[in-house]
Amino acid sequence: MKVFLSYQQTWVDKKILLKDLQFFREVFDDKNIKNFVYYLDEKEEDDNFYICEKVKKEIEKCDLVITYINHKKRSEWMLLELGMAYELWKEIKIFINRKYKDDYLLIYWLTKKENVIFFNEFFEIEEQIKRLV
Repeated sequence: MKVFLSYQQTWVDKKILLKDLQFFREVFDDKNIKNFVYYLDEKEEDDNFYICEKVKKEIEKCDLVITYINHKKRSEWMLLELGMAYELWKEIKIFINRKYKDDYLLIYWLTKKENVIFFNEFFEIEEQIKRLV
């Protein structure tokens, strides 16, 4: 199994973003789940078209797209990644902080009801990821 992690990068403090993404990486690695996390794996800065093509190719290689939502403001890139995953018939799991569940109602239709997982704390996410394998 290979997982693509979709997340909000815009408007997020880089230290917090790095901490969150490293948390996911550690959980994936601990469970021997192959994964792609753009911020950690792709260091090239290029134009948006290149990034979009790169992201689509990585999603194509994955079996599952996990979307991590822990911020009120929406990210257009995250929504674009979700749209790509949906178009490619990839399984999608949405991990969303309960505080923001009403701010993202429009994306719930992209996956099955049981694949929308609300959390308060990171350990809840870790427990759900462990169930993937």
